Amino acid sequence: MKKPSALQSLLSQSYDAEKNLRRFSTVASNELNNLLASVLAELENALDAKNRLSPEQHLQAAQKAAERAVFLNRNLRYFSGNGNPERRQTDLSQLVLDAISQIEPELNRRNIQLEVRLEHSLYALVDTVAFEHAILSVLWFGAHQMPEGGKAFLTLHYSSRGIQLAFTENSHSSNASDSSSAHKLCSLDTLVADNMSVLGLHVARLITESHSGQFRCLKTSQNFTQVFLEFPAEAKLNKPHLYQEKRRFQRVMVNLNAEAHFKGQPKQRVKIVVLSVGGAFIAMSQGAVERLNTGDTLSLQILTESGSVIQVPMARVANTHPMGENSGVGVEFTEVDPKGKNLLAALVRTHAS
Repeated sequence: MKKPSALQSLLSQSYDAEKNLRRFSTVASNELNNLLASVLAELENALDAKNRLSPEQHLQAAQKAAERAVFLNRNLRYFSGNGNPERRQTDLSQLVLDAISQIEPELNRRNIQLEVRLEHSLYALVDTVAFEHAILSVLWFGAHQMPEGGKAFLTLHYSSRGIQLAFTENSHSSNASDSSSAHKLCSLDTLVADNMSVLGLHVARLITESHSGQFRCLKTSQNFTQVFLEFPAEAKLNKPHLYQEKRRFQRVMVNLNAEAHFKGQPKQRVKIVVLSVGGAFIAMSQGAVERLNTGDTLSLQILTESGSVIQVPMARVANTHPMGENSGVGVEFTEVDPKGKNLLAALVRTHAS
């Protein structure tokens, strides 16, 4: 049989990638519609005095469905095209514990015992939000695919390959890497699991590879699943991003309408294209930018996708970019009301990628 050429192999891989994207996008879209419908229904029930459940119970159910919807949305965004990670020194040990605390109620509900062994204060240069999502995706797979009453192991430690995070389901060994020679690599698409759980593993693989790492899925001789996330321990090995600008706040790409009132000028409608809890980048025409100077003050009203308005009574122009198609101004928020701070934090979490 003739061996396929490199071009044929590349075309085949591209076809498979697009097929998987379409399949998972369809499944996730349907699931998102169901979850959002549940949110609306629970909110309506919370306002109905005739219901037997208390308003608090309906609100808790709505919150749980909304959090699941956000998780699915992040899966789709990472799966369709993971961007350059925004890396910072992160305590991976604490990040794993934070992820476990989020999935722990589901593990308890299904009576799954998770034994955790972590190296204390293990730091690495990673995208904190993305890597936490990768951990959650692996744990979500285990929490929903393991039989009730099962047992799993989660380890985080230095290895010969760098840093290794390993998840092993239903293992009788506390060392997830024992007898690795008896384990066989398996394709994610051959796993017997629901589509959403497999999508989560695809996302974990993409995030790991974006950190110059390697993702492996193995099957043991007892048909147990093992998942390994391995990546370089040294920051200098996290190519190609050898330098990262230090930022006080995480920034996300958005497309929000806003109304800006610069001191001494009439109000004008603008577009927010980059947002953080501490500031934003406002896209403006070159002529409008040339009339502004660093240090100028302004107030902002930002309209969110939900229709809520974030009031920023006081901000200052931190820098100006008058040239090119991406002209605009970077502004620093110096005063935001408490409600606005909560909305900003929620927006950044939702749009994080």
